[in-house]
Amino acid sequence: MTESKKPEPAKLDMTRLSAAKLIAQLALPYYRMWFYTLVPVCRPGIQTMGCDQWGRLYIDPWCLDNWSVEQSALVIAHEVEHLIQHFTMLAGHAHMRRQLPMIAHRQHQRTELDRFGTRSKNN
Repeated sequence: MTESKKPEPAKLDMTRLSAAKLIAQLALPYYRMWFYTLVPVCRPGIQTMGCDQWGRLYIDPWCLDNWSVEQSALVIAHEVEHLIQHFTMLAGHAHMRRQLPMIAHRQHQRTELDRFGTRSKNN
C-alpha cells in the first residue's frame, strides 16, 4: 500500500510581502497604522489581493511571486483605502469619504516638511 502524498500547502513569500508593505508605508506614511493592522491570509487561486472588513488581507501566493514588489505595494495601499472607507462609513461620516484625499494630501505635505525641517511651529 502506497501513501499518496498531499501537495505542499501554498505559502506566502513573507520577505516580499514585508518589502511591499514597507514600500507602501514609505509612500503613504499617514496610513502606517493601517498597514500594521493587516493580517495576511494565504488564498491560492484568487489571483489577486483583497481585504475584508476585519483587516484580513487575502493574498494569492502567485501575486507575490509574479508581481513586482512595487505593484504589490500599490495593491496593498489600495486595500487599506477600502478599510479606511469601511470604518469611515461605520462611524457615520459618509461626508468624510470625499475629504479623505485632501486630509491625506495635507498630512503628506506636513510629513515632507517635517522630514526636511522646513515647517514652522505654527503649521
